[in-house]
Amino acid sequence: MDSSAINISLVVMGMASITLFIVILNYKLLLKLWVYKAYYGKFSYKYVDVFTKHHSYNPYRQANTFEIDLFLNSLTNKSKEEVQTNNDIVFQELELGKSYPDFHRQKGDPDYFTIQEFKDVKIYIWGYGYKMYDYYAIVLFCFIDNIFVMGQYNFKKESQNVDFTDLSNKLINKYFNDEEKKYQNQKEIKIKDTKGSKVHLYDDGFSIRVSCFSPDIPIIKEKLINCERQKTIENSSELETITF
Repeated sequence: MDSSAINISLVVMGMASITLFIVILNYKLLLKLWVYKAYYGKFSYKYVDVFTKHHSYNPYRQANTFEIDLFLNSLTNKSKEEVQTNNDIVFQELELGKSYPDFHRQKGDPDYFTIQEFKDVKIYIWGYGYKMYDYYAIVLFCFIDNIFVMGQYNFKKESQNVDFTDLSNKLINKYFNDEEKKYQNQKEIKIKDTKGSKVHLYDDGFSIRVSCFSPDIPIIKEKLINCERQKTIENSSELETITF
């Protein structure tokens, strides 16, 4: 065999070795992802973290609607007068501060999903697209250790004509009697129930948000209030109609 044939054989063997090495690496990664997904669950931090590190993107669609700095600001902001209601504030039949370990099984796969980290705290954010009244909304459910810490309705303004007064009227009607509608013309509304849970309706210029939360939830008081800001979540599918 002449030298040129030997060189070609070496090149072919080298390329084959590299290809085999890449295949083995990919197989090991796929096997690892399969094991993590099967053992921890496809919406677990461990699976999402490994997937994101190896692929440089989140395995699920994210929605740029939940901004943790706005959430933290809502927890601590005292600038807006709060209106007291005698009705309990709940969010889609979920009670703030309660544990819901079966949330995913009951609610189904989300249209959007992300996990935001704050030091040692991981906030799981499940997002679903819904039709609310005459509007499209992204509805977010935020959990820490299966504890429901915040719910939010987000109405994006650029793609639809959202009427703030219309939404505020609907919210006021839910929590107050007709004679108390003097609050309806405000551009921002904060409502608080007797247990300390709050509803905050406001227009941030890009969207109208209705957030339900409670600063008195122990895990929020311990781990989130005064915490520093960090990361984020974005589009959707079939719509089901819901109300506040």
